[in-house]
Amino acid sequence: MKYAQNSRIDFLLSAEGMADCYVEVKSVTLLENGQGYFPDAASTRGQKHLQDLMQMVDEGHRAVLLFLVQHEGIFNVSAAAHIDPVYADLLEQAKAHGVQVIALKARREGEKYLADQVLNDSLGEKG
Repeated sequence: MKYAQNSRIDFLLSAEGMADCYVEVKSVTLLENGQGYFPDAASTRGQKHLQDLMQMVDEGHRAVLLFLVQHEGIFNVSAAAHIDPVYADLLEQAKAHGVQVIALKARREGEKYLADQVLNDSLGEKG
């Protein structure tokens, strides 16, 4: 669904009497020395998504950035400031602005994936 300035949101949650909730999902795949990082490359698109989420907060909506971890070795996630310092700074700004940041670990169970383990709250710390 299109929103903000020429962006597409992954999920728009809405319920009567509640603010719309814009959810952007990012897949965390980079593992270095036991630490998961996002992004795994400089990402102007990812930077734009953070700015768009802050705009949604400004417009009175709820905004959530969901980091989904499918890598079995990742149990801790941080912004990859060593790869994209602009993204890491924008993530800090987004958190301060009211964007909710959540990291969930997914696991395979038979034919389905379950994202049911909340990881640390260190996202936004510069790694």
